[in-house]
Amino acid sequence: MKATIEYSEIQSLVKSKTRREIGLSAIDERTVKAEAKVSVKVPFLGEIEKSVGVNVSVEKIEGNDVHLKYDGGMGTDMIIGGLLTFLSSSPAMKVVEKTQGNGIVVHLDEVKEARKVLDLVELTGIMFQEKCVTVEGRFR
Repeated sequence: MKATIEYSEIQSLVKSKTRREIGLSAIDERTVKAEAKVSVKVPFLGEIEKSVGVNVSVEKIEGNDVHLKYDGGMGTDMIIGGLLTFLSSSPAMKVVEKTQGNGIVVHLDEVKEARKVLDLVELTGIMFQEKCVTVEGRFR
């Protein structure tokens, strides 16, 4: 079984939840690039706007856990690492676990809405395409 989700749908969802616009584009079948514009006020220079991106790759799927690697350059990687460290003392760490290097494990069965689907369907693949992501699974 396959489900296809357009990047535009994901972008709309993110914008409705965070009020932040993001861009998504496939690098290859296993990697997607997520970008957002960030603006910083700098004394004497005013506001500077820059696009910041991170590549996220699906390394493997084990049961209901999705193993990811991220790469956004040294600055972005430090920010993500710091954010994950900050989250380690919150309930969110049940969902997202930092692993060695730039690795993250997403525990999908810790998300109530996902658990309902995962009770019926085993996740077998995630593939990024030009305008969408395809999620594959099979009935349990």
